[in-house]
Amino acid sequence: MKVSRILCLCAAAALPHLALAGDSTNPAGLGIVDAVLDFCTHVDPHSAASFDALKVSVAHGDTALTSTAEYAKAYKLTSAALAKIPKADALKYCVAGASSYAPPPVHPPKGPEPKKPHA
Repeated sequence: MKVSRILCLCAAAALPHLALAGDSTNPAGLGIVDAVLDFCTHVDPHSAASFDALKVSVAHGDTALTSTAEYAKAYKLTSAALAKIPKADALKYCVAGASSYAPPPVHPPKGPEPKKPHA
C-alpha cells in the first residue's frame, strides 16, 4: 500500500512536466491527470489556478475525451486511490506540483510599461 501512495504522490509532483510532454492525449491518461488535479485542487485550494491551467494544458482544449468510458474508469480508480493518501503528504506534493507550474497571466502585458511622471 505504501508503494502505491508514493507512486501517486510522485505522479502529482510530475504533472507539470507531463503536461508539456506531448500533443497526443488519450482518455484514460486524461482521466488520471484530471483526477490528480481535482484532488490537488481540493487539498490545496490556494493553487487552484495552477491546477486549472494544467488541466487545460494537458487536454489541449479537447473536452470530448471526458465523455468516454475509459476516462470515467481511470478517473474513478485514481480518485479512489488518492482518497487514501494522508492529507499532510498529499498537500506537500500538490504544493510542489503547483509551484513548478505557474499559470499564464490573465492579461499579459503589451509592450513596456509607460513611464510614470516624477512627482
